[in-house]
Formats: sequence, C-alpha cells, structure tokens
Amino acid sequence: MDCHICGYKTRVVNSRHQSRLNQVWRRRLCVNCKCIFTSVEKNDLERSLSVKSRAGSIDPFVREKLLISINASLGHRKNHINEAVAITDTVISKLQRKYKNSLIDIDSIIDSVKEVLVNFDKTAVIYYDAYYSI
Repeated sequence: MDCHICGYKTRVVNSRHQSRLNQVWRRRLCVNCKCIFTSVEKNDLERSLSVKSRAGSIDPFVREKLLISINASLGHRKNHINEAVAITDTVISKLQRKYKNSLIDIDSIIDSVKEVLVNFDKTAVIYYDAYYSI
C-alpha cells in the first residue's frame, strides 16, 4: 500500500484480524516520510456475494439495502442509526460464516436478521417481520 501523504511504499507495523466484522486492521508506517496511519481491509461484498430473490432473480448484495431495512425496524430507539450499523455488520458476518458459496437467498438473509434482532430488541423483530415476513 502507498502512503496517502507522499505516495511512497509503506510497511505493516501491526496487524489484527477482527473476526466479528471479518476484516483486518493494520497499522502502517511510510518508509519515506515516517507517517503512521491505519488501514482496514474487508471483503467487497457487492462483487463477492449475490442475493437470490423470491422471484428467482439474482442481484448483487448491497449492504446499504440491508442497513436501511434494519434501521427502519429500529426507528423507535434513540440511537437507531449506530445500532443499525452494528447489527448490519453482525448479520453480514453471520452470513459469511454460514454460507460458504456466493449465492444467498433472501429468506436466509431475513432469518439471519431476525436471529440477531431477537437478541437485541424484540420490538424491532416485530417491526422487521411486519415488512419482511415470509
């Protein structure tokens, strides 16, 4: 990776795998200007996962769609946006561990969201189920 300040090569000083988010955190040091910065490496879900709808069409996985649906079910909570982001990351992590192939059907996504929401807020599950029931 190149330094964002001077454009020279960097070396990794520290690296940690974050299993819950399925990403890698790295501390980098520029060999030229000695700038230290952090990078996060994660999967490009839109290019690596596909969603099969109930009608049979296959579309790329879009994290923002999942986030919006979860956020809508958490609208009654005070800090719903931050909570929706965290729950979305948890659901994606569960999906990646559970489904090794790149094709996930929409009902599996809905079930995974409900599994996570039921442990977090039972009211949110009711809201989510009202819009995305099987």
